[in-house]
Amino acid sequence: MYSESTRRLHSRKSNGLYRDRLTLEGSQGVNISMAGQDYLSFCSNDYLGLANHPELIEAACEGAHQYGVGACASHLTIGHHTSHHKLEEMLANFTGFPRALLFSSGYMANAGVVSSLVGRGDEIYSDKLNHASLNDAAMLSHAKWIRYPHFDLEILGVAAGTGIAAYITVVIFLLFSYFQLKDKLKISLTYQKIFNTKKIFKLFNINFDIFVRTILLTFSF
Repeated sequence: MYSESTRRLHSRKSNGLYRDRLTLEGSQGVNISMAGQDYLSFCSNDYLGLANHPELIEAACEGAHQYGVGACASHLTIGHHTSHHKLEEMLANFTGFPRALLFSSGYMANAGVVSSLVGRGDEIYSDKLNHASLNDAAMLSHAKWIRYPHFDLEILGVAAGTGIAAYITVVIFLLFSYFQLKDKLKISLTYQKIFNTKKIFKLFNINFDIFVRTILLTFSF
């Protein structure tokens, strides 16, 4: 078994698929340092530049002094602190929903939301360039998982139109073109270029809004 794993690692290296971790020296930011060299970073997820915001750093320090570090338990036992609860109430108020649920990461949020909304006997139509978290969520849900070429709404429409599941969910991972993409989808839906049945049309609208709001909140795009 060890020799087979070694062979696979060598194969990945020879095919240019092996990845090494880069070690960052110092804090995240536009300018970073690695191995004694300064670089301009284009690969950070800190889109809003808040990772080193002085007020957030001060709040984190204050929270550590007040609550310690680590929840020490799941939210369903004794790991749900007043700070978590207040943040959920603030997020619910901000988004206009009655409740909000806080996840520790965008990956966990997508896994939890998708697997909660769909299950066996349902169908998930997923863009092939979706984030790995959505792909894993689709597999965990036990729903039938159908992937279509990136942003190919015609193929999506044909595939969804022939589906037999009672509930159909379309999962699209959105980055920077949220408003532009939503407008295009609304136009396409209006002229029924995507789906041929009214039932799927309505379900698509509902689920589209659910997943857009979820992704925007959990990934902070």
